[in-house]
Amino acid sequence: DVLEFSFIGMKKARVTIGKDLFMKVQLEDDAAALDEVVVVGYGKQKKVNLTGSVGIVSSKELENKPVTNVSNALQGTVPGMTIIQNSGQPGKDGAQIRIRGIGSLNSSASPMILVDGIQSSMNDIDPNDIASISILKDAASAAIYGVRAANGVVLITTKQGGNKPLKLSYNSYVGWQQTTREPEKLSSAEYAELYNEALLNSGKPILWSPSDIEKFRDGSDLDNFPNTNWRNLLYTESGVQQQHHLNINGGNETSQYSFSLGYFNQEGLIKNTATDRYNLRANFNHKLNEKFNVGMNISYSLTNTTEPTNPYAGGLSQIIRQVNRISPWVPYKYSDGSYGYIGDGNPIAWLDNGGTSDATKLRNTIIVHGDYKILKGLKMRGVMSYRTLSSVNESFTKSIQFYDFISKDPSFSQGPNSQNDYRANTSTLVLRYLLEYEKEIDKHSIKLLAGYEQETYRFDYTRAIRKNFLNNELSEINAGSSDGQIGEGSGNELALESFFGRVNYAYNDRYLLEANLRRDGSSRFSKENRWGVFPAVSAGWRISEEDFMESLDYVSDLKLRASWGLLGNQQTSAGFYPSISSVSLGQDYNFGGSIASGAAITKPGNSDIQWETTETYDIGLDLSLLSHRLTFSADYFKKTTTDILLNLPVSSIFGLSAPIQNAGTVANKGFEFQVGFKGQKNAFKYNITSNISFIDTEIIDLKGIDPVVRPGGRTVWEVGLPINTFYGYESMGIFNTAEEVANHATQRSGTAPGDIIYKDQNNDGKINGDDRVSLGSWDPGITYSTNVSLNYKNFDLSVFLQGVADVKGYVWGEALIMDGYTSNPLTVFKDRWTPGNHSTKFPRLLTSSKIQNDPGSTTSDFWIQDASYLRLKNLQVGYNIPKNLLESLHISKFRIYYSGQNLLTFTNFLDGFDPEAPAGTRGSYYPQVKTHSLGINVIF
Repeated sequence: DVLEFSFIGMKKARVTIGKDLFMKVQLEDDAAALDEVVVVGYGKQKKVNLTGSVGIVSSKELENKPVTNVSNALQGTVPGMTIIQNSGQPGKDGAQIRIRGIGSLNSSASPMILVDGIQSSMNDIDPNDIASISILKDAASAAIYGVRAANGVVLITTKQGGNKPLKLSYNSYVGWQQTTREPEKLSSAEYAELYNEALLNSGKPILWSPSDIEKFRDGSDLDNFPNTNWRNLLYTESGVQQQHHLNINGGNETSQYSFSLGYFNQEGLIKNTATDRYNLRANFNHKLNEKFNVGMNISYSLTNTTEPTNPYAGGLSQIIRQVNRISPWVPYKYSDGSYGYIGDGNPIAWLDNGGTSDATKLRNTIIVHGDYKILKGLKMRGVMSYRTLSSVNESFTKSIQFYDFISKDPSFSQGPNSQNDYRANTSTLVLRYLLEYEKEIDKHSIKLLAGYEQETYRFDYTRAIRKNFLNNELSEINAGSSDGQIGEGSGNELALESFFGRVNYAYNDRYLLEANLRRDGSSRFSKENRWGVFPAVSAGWRISEEDFMESLDYVSDLKLRASWGLLGNQQTSAGFYPSISSVSLGQDYNFGGSIASGAAITKPGNSDIQWETTETYDIGLDLSLLSHRLTFSADYFKKTTTDILLNLPVSSIFGLSAPIQNAGTVANKGFEFQVGFKGQKNAFKYNITSNISFIDTEIIDLKGIDPVVRPGGRTVWEVGLPINTFYGYESMGIFNTAEEVANHATQRSGTAPGDIIYKDQNNDGKINGDDRVSLGSWDPGITYSTNVSLNYKNFDLSVFLQGVADVKGYVWGEALIMDGYTSNPLTVFKDRWTPGNHSTKFPRLLTSSKIQNDPGSTTSDFWIQDASYLRLKNLQVGYNIPKNLLESLHISKFRIYYSGQNLLTFTNFLDGFDPEAPAGTRGSYYPQVKTHSLGINVIF
């Protein structure tokens, strides 16, 4: 009695059959459904039929953001995916990605990244080449990748050609950078006054007289009483960045092509910091006949990164650290042109000296694939890929000579000069065979996938180091002295073999079922434990397709889904051979009174180790209302990782380092929500999307050896706590009187009014290591974002806000010490405790010899602060030039825009410090940058 008409991208229409012999049916466009086809493991599915938890990022969400790489562009786009950018340094600003928290205690907490189906790195891709990104978050969606999917999977698909005329597009922008947050430093006069106070509080005589302090203030004798602003001397460069991208694509029914060229350049804010990236990508597809299709994807990426070196401790981080610790009392240069210095040197002199580290990475990937239609609905696909990575790092450190300002004699030198050449080559070969079958019978729809894959990986490196070159201009390795030279090299191999399959079943587009199974074998394990089996199953119920929902016209789609699955992890901190004891050469020993060269086991293996396993449960709801104008999705998940591959402490009697063992359990659970609303009123269009995630991580088991205090003593692993938990003393304010000190548990010798009060947790009357407790985690418990997109005629505006909450940050070391010439203190020292100002924000001032208030020596929650923040990540305003003005130029689109990145930050974190900076920072990180850009998008 009723005919139902449906077509992809259109709303369904139901027509009651009458007496007419002919009927006219017009389907309405359903724009929301056009992007419902999403990339999943080894294929595509309509989003309405997905039963797993998959986040989707379209190419439009990546367009025109002046970000240097894809990982930064993904920040805040998908609920459950936490992305933290620790640095803005050119070439080293890739963000850290975590999907649904950290599920393991070993070093492999990052998701698996695949580009066009092949494992790769996302930060070498030009964002303009990306067509879509799928984030596989639960076991049901990721289990088909088994072996490395325990931390989630990111699927990146690049742009392909199509059956359309040739189209040429050009995108470009130029931008300039600034630091986001800079700590305000004390002037020399202010520091002298406060340091005198610290000396008196420490029982020492003052260093500076009132007349000295006045000379610091009036600048009358800059050689002896300077006021050096070291940060202004450090951040002197323009920070200009630019990107250019050219794409040609098109084709016909037989052949399709897409070809692109990209160039990115970023000059840093510090001298000799820069990066250049060149990208080339070509995708071809050709239909040989009705049954056989072939294709090839070729990509090339060349990245050059430069940073300065120094003769004290190597790289740029030491230069930044030195700027944050060298006193303003030290002149950058004396009036005669010679450099001032402290015992560790002069960071700006190092920059002026010109030593650099130049790193080059060349990545090549070729993917060849073929599809053969065996029968109707039955298709075979073969894929071969070969990927290489060549890394070259040439680092020349120049020696430097300092001179005494009074005598002009050489007084202090740093060196010797040295050259460090490093060469590494990595190659990965992947062979994959897929068999796919698809069939529809009445209301039943079934899809079958079976596959086999093998991967071989090899890594080789060589290193050569020589010192004592004739001068600072000759840097080729042969120009250095052969005395003490170092020459080394090694190689590693890894092999993986996998069998996998998937079944998708749908009944009447209402009841959905998916089952996955993968069997993986890894050369990392012994033959007895090599293979792991990882199943997953998920189901969905499209409630909106039920007959009883027909009266609810405002419900466009309503789906309930649930999933369960197991995932595996075989990566460890012990490298490629954790099951085998490693023998090292160069183990000298005494033989007959002489030194003989030998070999010995230095890394014990453990043949009993097996796969680390992650079990995931997920239940979700997807809802669309008002013809897909209002959308909502919610997920609850629980993820438990067992048999974690760890180095747990062993007795010193063992005589070797601890072997890897299956010894830990971690559980993650949480909620994810996303809501979107879009519509149009005449020429005005709007689209608003927000998401928020709540993630709770807990260590469940450590085989009875917890708590394990981590290196540095400021974090701990303990059952019942998150992984990255700060560990120290709980503060209870600041002592105001000697009576309060006397009545409290005994702290360090010399404790007095103005010092921090630490809680006596076990009530034994003394404060010691037994009183340390957990003080919060540096991993965010809450992440959220909002994206607003507005269009009116030819104008467009987008605003993207991103933030985190329930997270701690810790600043210590150079940032918060007072140590004479080796300190560059902050203005926050002004709000300190004094007998006349009982401040609770900062304790009394002490020199570095008194450590009761020192955040480095005495970790406490007094210094661990709320690192929550909200950032205006991107603001963009664009204008499309009217088409009637472009026709004579044969241009179909010309858009100009302004884009700003990291424009505003709202946080209660320590003034001037970035809340995204590495946890426990000592002030040695390259700051994040805010970027202003002007760009164009042109299509011919």
